[in-house]
Amino acid sequence: MLTLLALLAGQPAVAQDRMPGGVEAHGFKLAPGDGEITDYLATWNARTLPKGQFAALGLIEYSHAPFLTEDRVLDPGYANFHLGAAYGIIDRVGVAVHLPTHWVDTNDSAALVLGDLRFAVPVSILGEGAEGFALSAVPFATMPTGPTHRFLGNKTVTGGAMVAAGYGLEKFRFDGNLGVQTAPTIDDPDLRGGGRMLAAVGGAYSFSETFALRLEYMQTVGLAAGTGPENPGELLVSGRGRYDNGLGWTAGAAAGVVPGMSRAQFRLFAGLGWNMRPPEPPPVIEPPAPPPPPAELQLGLGAVDSFGNPVSGVPVFLEDRQVGSTDATGKIVLDDIPGGTTGELELRPERATGLGPMSVPFTMPDDGTLDLQAELEWLPGAVKVRARDEEGNPVSTAKVSFLGPEEEIENLPIGADGEKLFVVDPGIWTLLVMAPTFGSERFDLDISPDEKVLVVIEVVLEPAEVEITQEEVKILKKIFFDFDSDKIKDESMELVSEVAATMLEHKELLKVEVQGHTDNRGKAAYNKDLSQRRVNAVVEALVRMGVARDRLVPKGYGPDKPIDTNETDAGRAKNRRVQFIILERAEP
Repeated sequence: MLTLLALLAGQPAVAQDRMPGGVEAHGFKLAPGDGEITDYLATWNARTLPKGQFAALGLIEYSHAPFLTEDRVLDPGYANFHLGAAYGIIDRVGVAVHLPTHWVDTNDSAALVLGDLRFAVPVSILGEGAEGFALSAVPFATMPTGPTHRFLGNKTVTGGAMVAAGYGLEKFRFDGNLGVQTAPTIDDPDLRGGGRMLAAVGGAYSFSETFALRLEYMQTVGLAAGTGPENPGELLVSGRGRYDNGLGWTAGAAAGVVPGMSRAQFRLFAGLGWNMRPPEPPPVIEPPAPPPPPAELQLGLGAVDSFGNPVSGVPVFLEDRQVGSTDATGKIVLDDIPGGTTGELELRPERATGLGPMSVPFTMPDDGTLDLQAELEWLPGAVKVRARDEEGNPVSTAKVSFLGPEEEIENLPIGADGEKLFVVDPGIWTLLVMAPTFGSERFDLDISPDEKVLVVIEVVLEPAEVEITQEEVKILKKIFFDFDSDKIKDESMELVSEVAATMLEHKELLKVEVQGHTDNRGKAAYNKDLSQRRVNAVVEALVRMGVARDRLVPKGYGPDKPIDTNETDAGRAKNRRVQFIILERAEP
């Protein structure tokens, strides 16, 4: 309030002074910081201004012999008061204000006058905290609130921007500023005014958490042509102290190094400041971990199969009450069984696992833990089928059928990984494995009720050699017999087996004529008899493989139905053949 009254009282006296002017020539510009110990006075600090942090500084400055040109000095000295403040609006963005006032002689009296008010918006680009590299941009604007005729104010609003870069260590930091400022030109015999380039460097060393020493150098370079000595430089040394309650002090001196407009022969500084930090978030207090259950109350049980693999999801019962199931590691832990308890744990796996139930007796000790292990036995009829192609890749499209004397389980998918566990009742079964574009494989299984092992069937499926057309079950290879005999060669039994598997899969083929054909060499009656005996042998093989006899009609035609010429070896070879012609098909 006293400052405002002095300003109002001093303004008329200033108006009576008719000194030329038009630009602001007071060389000291306060750079408000966040109140940390290594903040500078006139150099912008490049580190982040934290959100919610506020700092203010009141500084008294004495400027001795402010200088305009080599032979023009404004006054023997100025007494000045600077008020600076900074506030973190959001993370990385703040606002800063510098309000200068000057105690000057006006004619025969003295007055306190307001200088140009400066606003700045420091924006942090890189770097957080006091250590490491930091980069900031500082745009600013200056309001024409100072008296222009005393060289304490510009004629118009001016503006500019600074780039501040710095690096901080635990106790030392270094910062540099580079920027430009607009300014009006003036009609003066020695000065031109105009835009200026601004530069500053500063270093600070903190001797402790409460005291730091700072060294700064500021240089201003006029950009307008013919400006005269408008490139002043000053060196500033200052100390800064801070207390735990946020209060602090600063004091120092500056000396002119390069003559020019706004440089003083020397300056003296002293001031007090205060900063308010944002409240620290309350510490996160983790709830105490619950105490582990007493060791003497723990009963552990692990379930594995005959290969040592853990079995998960097995229901566990105690006195016919389910107390849980085994986890992914095949284990269950019970912690509510008192010491001295005697009983049995019953494991009751699902039938689909192929494993049978098991009882595990136990007696809990009075203290300590009890760990039990249970190796579950396989159910009779547990069969795992793995289907691979000739290169060892899983055949995910394969299907499995179990054909028994009284029951048939057909077309069970095998799964994406080419293997699956099946559980069937004890007995004699024919196992068929088949897949589209592949042939089929047939296995005979005789499962005893006492057989508590896992039967693993490894199947290698080869490309199909049998396909079904509208007219026949077409074989892609020939069935060979011993010379002049009805005995099927061993090399053809796999093809006959595939024909049997195909007919077992396709129940809609009600009647198939098994035809035998020869070439025309030899007597026709003998050839016809040989062809009949050979197809009879094929039918008997198919019946042994599970095909119902009443679905097969053997017919030997001898040389009566050739499909090629009998004049060449190649033609005669084609005529010697076995065919499976479809006579009757069930309606879909």
